[in-house]
Amino acid sequence: MGELYENEYPLVSKGVWSGIINLKTHKLLNSKPEYGSLYLQAKVCDSGTYFLLDKDKKTICKIADYVPNGLIPEVDGCGDYIRLRINEDDMINWFEEPDFSDFMEDSEVVEKIDVHIKEVV
Repeated sequence: MGELYENEYPLVSKGVWSGIINLKTHKLLNSKPEYGSLYLQAKVCDSGTYFLLDKDKKTICKIADYVPNGLIPEVDGCGDYIRLRINEDDMINWFEEPDFSDFMEDSEVVEKIDVHIKEVV
């Protein structure tokens, strides 16, 4: 995300963006009214971690390292980027329905999410 926005951008802590998105409704669940509309673009270079949660927000599985492009569609063929346009009502403008096949084929089952992000110095 770059040094400029490392801890100033909404939902960013220690350089990590942590958004929770309802994939059925395309809504960002952990947004706040003061964020307004957002455009998130990040070159993640195969370094993200993506968790699939059930309806009770319990972890089902995860994908580490690469962007699950069936879920977060590529834009202009750039699979190393995440680009999300989030409206003031916290809805994400996805042009396609999410595809979970990456999670079905390449994910790891996890018991729980480690919520303690350690800063690398």
